[in-house]
Amino acid sequence: MAPNSVRSMEVATTNRYGIATNNASTLAELISTIPQSWRPSIGAYLTTIYRAATKLANVQNTIAAYQRHTAEKSFPASIKNSVKDPKIQFSKEYLGTTEGSLAGGSIKDQVLEAQKNILKRALMLKEEELAALQSVIKFDRAAWRREVVDVASRTATAYGVTFKYSLENDAGPEWSGNAQGQLQADCKGLWAFGDLFHYRAVAIARSLADRSLIEKTRNLNMKKKTDQDKMDIDSEKPTKELIDDSIKAFESRLKTDLARMMGTSPGKRRGGILTSDRQFKKTRQQKQPQQERQAEQPFSRQEREAPKERPSQETRVMTLRSFMAECSKDFRPWLIETYPCIYGSLSSQTRIKIDFAFMRPWEIDTLRVSKPGVFKHPDVVIPDDIEYMLAVNHKFILHQRPEQHDVDAAKQALVRSVRNKWLFRDNESSEFIPKFHVPNKRWRPPLASRPIEQGLEAAMAVIDSQVRQALTTIATRPPVKNLNWTKVQEYLSDQGLIAKLTDKNLGLAVLPISWYDAQCLQLLADSETYKPVFDVPIQELIDTLYGQLSSWRLPPAMDKYIRQRTLREIPEFHAIPKVHKKPWKLRPIVPSHSWVTTTTSTVLDHLCQPLLENFPWIVASSKQVINQIEKVKPLSGKPVWILTADVVAFYTNIPPKQCSNILAGWWRVFGKTSAIPYQAIRKMARFVMQNNYLSYQGQAFHQLNGLAMGTSCAPVVANLYAAWFEKKARVVHQEGVLLYVRYIDDILCLFQGTKEEVQNFVSGYTIGPLSLTWSINRLRNEFLDIELIQEPGLTQRVVHTRLFRKTMNRHLYIPWSSAHPLHVKKGFVKAELTRYIILCSKFEHFADARKELYGNLRRRGYPVRVLDEWFIQVSYETRAQILLPKEKKEDRAPLMLSGHYNPVWDFVDVNKVAAAAHEFWLKEKLPSSLTEPLIRSLGRTTSLFDLLSVWNKTNLLSSATVGSTEPQPR
Repeated sequence: MAPNSVRSMEVATTNRYGIATNNASTLAELISTIPQSWRPSIGAYLTTIYRAATKLANVQNTIAAYQRHTAEKSFPASIKNSVKDPKIQFSKEYLGTTEGSLAGGSIKDQVLEAQKNILKRALMLKEEELAALQSVIKFDRAAWRREVVDVASRTATAYGVTFKYSLENDAGPEWSGNAQGQLQADCKGLWAFGDLFHYRAVAIARSLADRSLIEKTRNLNMKKKTDQDKMDIDSEKPTKELIDDSIKAFESRLKTDLARMMGTSPGKRRGGILTSDRQFKKTRQQKQPQQERQAEQPFSRQEREAPKERPSQETRVMTLRSFMAECSKDFRPWLIETYPCIYGSLSSQTRIKIDFAFMRPWEIDTLRVSKPGVFKHPDVVIPDDIEYMLAVNHKFILHQRPEQHDVDAAKQALVRSVRNKWLFRDNESSEFIPKFHVPNKRWRPPLASRPIEQGLEAAMAVIDSQVRQALTTIATRPPVKNLNWTKVQEYLSDQGLIAKLTDKNLGLAVLPISWYDAQCLQLLADSETYKPVFDVPIQELIDTLYGQLSSWRLPPAMDKYIRQRTLREIPEFHAIPKVHKKPWKLRPIVPSHSWVTTTTSTVLDHLCQPLLENFPWIVASSKQVINQIEKVKPLSGKPVWILTADVVAFYTNIPPKQCSNILAGWWRVFGKTSAIPYQAIRKMARFVMQNNYLSYQGQAFHQLNGLAMGTSCAPVVANLYAAWFEKKARVVHQEGVLLYVRYIDDILCLFQGTKEEVQNFVSGYTIGPLSLTWSINRLRNEFLDIELIQEPGLTQRVVHTRLFRKTMNRHLYIPWSSAHPLHVKKGFVKAELTRYIILCSKFEHFADARKELYGNLRRRGYPVRVLDEWFIQVSYETRAQILLPKEKKEDRAPLMLSGHYNPVWDFVDVNKVAAAAHEFWLKEKLPSSLTEPLIRSLGRTTSLFDLLSVWNKTNLLSSATVGSTEPQPR
C-alpha cells in the first residue's frame, strides 16, 4: 500500500529491511542496506528515482512560490528580469501632448500585462511537469521485481543453481539446487519489500528539498534584515543590484552638487518631465558675415593653429593620487560605503585602474590565468570565483614555505649513494636495473676512502652555504599566498560535486556525484566484463604467485623485487568523463599500482618492451610517425587516401588465454637467447590478466576479460597481441598501402588506389575479434596530435603535416603563478616548441602554432620578457637535426640530490657542489658510477590534483554528502 505522504511514511519495522530503510537518512545509507549482489543494479534504480523525486520536490516548491507571487501580485526575479521596462525616448514636443504624457505609463502597463501572462503560463507548465514527475516516481512493482530477477539470474548462473519465478507471485522465486540460504533470503526480501526502498528514496529526496528550502528562506530573511539595518531598504533585489542603485543615486547627487557649485544646471525640466541631461556649455550664436567674424578674431595664426593642450602624464597620474589622498584610514576596497566622495566624479578608465590597483594577488592570478574555465556538466552551475580557481588546472602546485630539512634529507641520501658506489666499485654489473633494486634501509655503508670523504665534506659545505644564502634572501621577499582552496572544497562538498580530469586531457570537468555514481554503477553492471564477488582471495593469489615464481627463472633482482615489493591493496575503480561525447560518458580506470599483480606486470613490461623493435609499424611517439611519413613517396598516379581507425574498447576486449599464448609465441621466436622460458611469459601474462580485481563503494568485482587500464604491462601486451594479426595479414605489404602505423588503439594508413580499392581494404581488414571504426578522407585527417593535409601539386611528398588540437581543448598550461621551479616552466615551453617543429612540415604551420602558444601562455600569466627569451632559443631551422633518432644511451643512474619543489632549491647550484667534490675525488681512481653528473631530482609537492583526489574520495564516501548530491535548480 502506497503511503499518503512522502514526508511522513509509516515504515514497517517488523523486518530487517523495514528497520534498515527507516534508519537511512541519506541515499548512500539507503543503498548500503541493499545486499551486495544487488547493490549496483538496485542502487542505480534508486538513484534514478531519487533524482526524479528531488526534481518533483523542487517543482512543488516552485509552484508554491508562483502561487504566492500570483496572490501578492508580484513576480519572481526570473520573470521580472526577462521582461523589463524598455528605455524608449520621446521628443519633448510629443511629451507635452495629452497622449504623450501617458506614453510612459502605457508601456509600463503593457510590460506588467506581459509579466502576468508569463507567470500564468509558467504556473500551468510547472503543474504539467509536476504531473509527469509524479507518474515517474510511482512505484512499479513489476519493474522492481525485474531488476531483482536480472541480478538473481546472473548470481544463480555463477553458483550453478536455478530458480523459478512469477512477477505476480508475492512469495518470491523458488530456488533449486545448492543455493545459499542467505542468497535466497536476500532475494525474497527484496522481492517482497521493494516499495520500502522505493518510497524511502522518495522521502529522503523530499526531506533534502525541505531542508534546502528552509536554508534558502533563512538566508533570504537574513539578507532582508541586513538590508534594513545597513541601507534602510527592504527589497528582494540581489545585493549587487542594491549597491549599483546606491552608486547611481550617489553619482546623481554628486553631479547636482557639482553643477550647483559651478553655476550650471544639470538638466532642464518641462512640466515636471526631465527632457535632457545635457549641460549646455555654449549658447547658439547668430550667423555673421565671414569678414566680421575674421575681424573679431584676436589670435595670431600660430596661436589659432597651435594644438590643444592635452593633460600630461603627471596630471593623469594625479587623478589616482588624489583619490588615494581622499581615502580615510577606514577605507576598504571591498566595502563601497568606505569610498570617498571623489570616486563618483572619476572617469570609468580611472575607476578601472583603481579596481585593479586594489585587487588581491590571487584575484589577479586567477583572473589572468583562468579565463578558459572548466567543463561543466549540463546540470552544474558554479560561481565565477570557484571556476577561476579550478581553471589553474590539476598541475598547479601550491606554494610551500622554505624547508631546509628537505635539503638535509637529500644530502644524507647523496652521501649514502656515494659510499655505496665506492664500496661496490669492483662489482659493477651491466645487468643491474635500478627500478628493480630493493634497498635495505637498515644497512649503513662504511666510510669511503679519505679523498672521497673529503670531497663529500666539501660538497656538503657548499650546499650549507647556498642554503644559508637562500634562507636569508627568501626572508626578505613578500610572502606568496595560495588561492582559497578551502572555499573550493566547501563549495564542492555542499553542492555534491566532484572535479575530475577529462579524457583526451582536455582540462578539468565538474560533475554531480549522483550522475557520476549512477554512470559507474552502469559500467560495472556489464556482466560480460565484470562480475561482483563477495570476497577477494588475496592470500590465494599470493600463494599462487610465489608457487610459480621459481619456475619462471627470473634474474635474482627481479625475483627479489616481486617477493618483497608485492602489495595487497585492491584497486579502487574510478572513471574520467568523456566531455567530447554527447551526452557525456565515462572511461573506466583501474589504478593497479599496489595490487598483487603489480610487480609481475612491471617485470613483464620490462621483458616484452624489446620485442616491439621487431614491428616497425608500432610507434611510441608522434616523432616516429613523422619520420615515417617523411619517407613515403607515391607509387602511381592514383589518388592517395588518408585513413585512420580506432580499435573499439581495445584493452577490455582482449581474451586472456589467446593473448598469453601469442606473447609466449613471440618470446619463443625473438627471446631465444634469454634464460627465461616462453612458458614463464605465458604464466605471467595469464596471472596478470586473469586476476584483475577491483572495488567500488565497498563492493568487489572481478574483471572477466581483457586488461586493466591501469596496469603497467597493458600497452606492450596489447601492442604485441595486435601485432600477431597484423603480421599474419601482412598489412604493411598489401597492395596500395604506402604507410601503416599504429599507436596502441589508433591506426594511420596512407593508401593509394581507387575508392573501391579503399573500401575493399577497409572491409577486409580486421585485428582478430576486435572491432575497428574507420575514418576515410582524401583531403585531411587527424592522427594523435598530427593533422595530415593533401595540397594540390605535391610531388616530393604525399601529405603535409601540422599541429592538431581538439576544438574543445582549453589550453590550460601550467600557470605562471604555480610553484613550479623556473627551469621546469622553461623546459615545458621549449619542449612544446620542439614538438611543433617536429609536427609541422612547413614553416608557416609552425609559425601559426608558435603564435597561438605565445598568446595562450600570455593568458596564463607568463611575462613577455621571459617568453621572448625562451622562444628565440628554439628555431625551425634545426628541424632536420631534431628529427634524427636519439642515440640509445646506457641506462646508468646519475648522482642525485633528491628532494621536492621548494624555494630553497633555487639557490642550490649543483655544478658548484660537484666541482667541490671532484677537487678531492680526482685524487682517486674513480669508478664509472662516480663520474656520472650530479643532478637535482625534485618531485612535486602538493598540487591541485592531490587536493581534488582527496576531496573527490571524501565526497564519494561521505554518506551525508552523497545524500545531497542532486544540485538544486538555479
